Amino acid sequence: MAKRQVICLLLLTLQFLFFAIFSIIGKTSSFIGPFVSSAIIDRSGNTNMPFTFLLGLGAFSVGILWMVDVDKSRIECRSYLEGEATKMYSMTDSFGSVSTSVEGEGGLGGVGADEKHT
Repeated sequence: MAKRQVICLLLLTLQFLFFAIFSIIGKTSSFIGPFVSSAIIDRSGNTNMPFTFLLGLGAFSVGILWMVDVDKSRIECRSYLEGEATKMYSMTDSFGSVSTSVEGEGGLGGVGADEKHT
C-alpha cells in the first residue's frame, strides 16, 4: 500500500530512481536489521524489545506519511512536467524568442487548424 501511495507523488519519468533507491534501502535494512535487533536484545535482555522498536519506527513513518499533501504534490508535479515539456519541445532562435515545433501554413493540423477553414 505504501508503494502505491508514493507512486502517486512521483513523476512518471523519475519512477525508476525511486525504485532503485527503494531497492537499495530495502537490501541495506535487511542486512543491518538483524545486527540492530541483536544489539537491542543484548542491551535490554528482552527478546520482545526489537518488536517494540519496530512498532515505534512504523508509527514514526506513518506520522511522516500522514503529513504529505498528495493534492499539492500532484499540482507541483504537473507544473514541473509542463515546464519540462516547454523546455524540451520548444526551441529558441538566435534572437531569444520562443518558437514551437511546427507552425505555419502547411502545419500538421495543430491548434487553430480548423479556424483557417471556417
